[in-house]
Amino acid sequence: SQLELVAVYPNLSEEDPILLTKDDLARLEEGGHLNCTLINYRLRFFQEGLKSLDPEMFKRCHFFNSFFYKRLLQSMQGGSSAKEREDAYQHVRRWTKHVDLFSKDYIFVPINESLHWSLAVVCRPGLWAQQQTNMTTSRFSNGGRNAVSAPAAAAGAEVSEPAADFSGILYLGPLRLPPSSPGIMKLKWYLEEEYKYKMSHRTAAASSSAEAP
Repeated sequence: SQLELVAVYPNLSEEDPILLTKDDLARLEEGGHLNCTLINYRLRFFQEGLKSLDPEMFKRCHFFNSFFYKRLLQSMQGGSSAKEREDAYQHVRRWTKHVDLFSKDYIFVPINESLHWSLAVVCRPGLWAQQQTNMTTSRFSNGGRNAVSAPAAAAGAEVSEPAADFSGILYLGPLRLPPSSPGIMKLKWYLEEEYKYKMSHRTAAASSSAEAP
């Protein structure tokens, strides 16, 4: 059977292990199409390697699996008004219930758009959020320079960190999507709603602490 389990990564004792079947491996043949399982496996492989080689850098990163972006698109099928975006956000809010994305330096989001897989890397989301709050010019809103397209890196290639003052989205994939592409726009909308939600709850918590006897 093509659904026969052939591998588990990292292992069954780990949280959310990746289960690979014969069908998944067959997709690696010439002419095959990658699926969510293979994408999640490769990203998890990168995570485990980073955790082992550079634990401090690993703590500075957050990795979404492929199902997050799929859910994000489903939740944002409506319009782009402030109310519609706020309502759509409620469908993905719990994905980061125990995570503060804006304390991270890098957020990794696998994307499937136009039948192609790619990877969006949000660099220093906290810096971007501060720039937006202060109404300063940011690369998320200054005429399209907020998203930088780049060809997918070759396996094993070294990738340097972006400049310390850079905040934006690095798009790694076979397509050169414009910053206004639906996928990138929805990711930016999500970050904006996430920041508003987290900041409102942080403010409420601070107020409660201050009022406590």
